[in-house]
Amino acid sequence: MPAPGDSPAPPAPRSLLGRWWPATLWMALIFLASADADSGARGSRLIGPFLDWIVPELTPEGRAAVILGMRKVVHVVTFGVLALLFHRALRRNSQAPWSWGQALAALGLTLLYAISDEVHQSFVPTRVGSPVDVLLDTLGAVIALVGSRRIGDWRVTR
Repeated sequence: MPAPGDSPAPPAPRSLLGRWWPATLWMALIFLASADADSGARGSRLIGPFLDWIVPELTPEGRAAVILGMRKVVHVVTFGVLALLFHRALRRNSQAPWSWGQALAALGLTLLYAISDEVHQSFVPTRVGSPVDVLLDTLGAVIALVGSRRIGDWRVTR
């Protein structure tokens, strides 16, 4: 126990496994979702009836456009989460200051995984790899990382 007036000891660095298992698990979930040859049809079967209920006057073309848009939003969110998990893994302890260098490394790792995900999808029947999806994935990573920095700054000023 520290004596009165002593500063508390800094938190111990987290183990390598403790830092990386969440990102690794998230990558595995992305890989499994990418391997699903029927995900487009299944998503349409789930989202379509809901859209029909909310917007019954939606044309089939409009319905398809909304479903496609929703699928693209999932890319942004999924890879935004991955970027945050990479950033977390790159920090040796939870009290370490936020670092643009670590954020750029997390962005790079996310970009590499996004590319590998699209290459993987190109080998799955009924799926295609898309450079547009890589851009959306990277956009999600940028939004998440910049957003986490802004939230951190906001929390410090409060």
